[in-house]
Amino acid sequence: MVFRTILQSKKSSWEISHEDFVLSIGSCFADCISTKLSENEFKVSGNPFGIIYNPLNIVNNLIESDKEYLTCKNHVYRNGKFYHYNFHSEINANTEVELETQINLIFLNKEEQLKRAHYLIITLGTAFVYFLKDSEIPVANCHKMPSQLFIKKMLSPEEIVVAFERLLKHLNNINPKIKIILSISPVRHLKDTLELNTVSKSILRLASWQLTDKYPDKITYFPAFEIMMDDLRDYRFFKEDMIHPTPQAENYIWERFSETFFSKNTIELNKEISELRASISHKPFHPQSPEYNTFLVKTIEKAKKLNDKVSVKGILEKLALKLEL
Repeated sequence: MVFRTILQSKKSSWEISHEDFVLSIGSCFADCISTKLSENEFKVSGNPFGIIYNPLNIVNNLIESDKEYLTCKNHVYRNGKFYHYNFHSEINANTEVELETQINLIFLNKEEQLKRAHYLIITLGTAFVYFLKDSEIPVANCHKMPSQLFIKKMLSPEEIVVAFERLLKHLNNINPKIKIILSISPVRHLKDTLELNTVSKSILRLASWQLTDKYPDKITYFPAFEIMMDDLRDYRFFKEDMIHPTPQAENYIWERFSETFFSKNTIELNKEISELRASISHKPFHPQSPEYNTFLVKTIEKAKKLNDKVSVKGILEKLALKLEL
């Protein structure tokens, strides 16, 4: 008997290869996907603005490059550091000038990445957005500022669709070949209450469906949220906070992602890369022994053969360093 509903992977016509450049943006689940891609030697950039949960700030940050976007009214000074309302708190500086320099560099790199990206993965976390009361500007992060400075609103599916249509127009101008993979984070926002978290996720899902239905050649959907909630569907797949997926759950979702967007050849290459990484992490009882030296030499030979198929330069460098030691 089967005691769970398994979400079967649907093979996408879009195949991500190691030659493609991928930009992953959004919630902490976007970090998870970019980390998995990086571990498997894909060309990837993950969350250059830091973690962002709501659709408006994700879209705005992807579109904007204007210095007016960095005006002082969007700066925050707290505990000796300057922050910006449109970015995660990990992006901070000691002075306003340093902060603007840092963000300008992020924008510059982002523009270059968007121009050369083959795939843009966007993971949405919540339909709730905080707006500054005095300017009605949406903020990506409140940076623990007083709540009376903000108004909290729930976006409608239509507002999200309009925002993404702005993004599509921008991308068509700079990189018409780029494709968007939409996903909804399986991480629940319990501070919004379970009831409103369900409403929020439902709005994100409806907007995602409307976008994929309207722009099937440009946008597709990966069901990370459904895999977590309907396939795994058990608290043993959540960390102790009962909110975030465990590494086991993340690996399971990654497997479904691989089945959806990778060819059999790419999956095989990933398997070989994982085996090499396991060899690097191997801790011998006697690192100076001839046996371990032979093991490293053979592993380097395997890495060189694999390097003919896909670049594993970083792995080769780590193996060479171990051999020198």
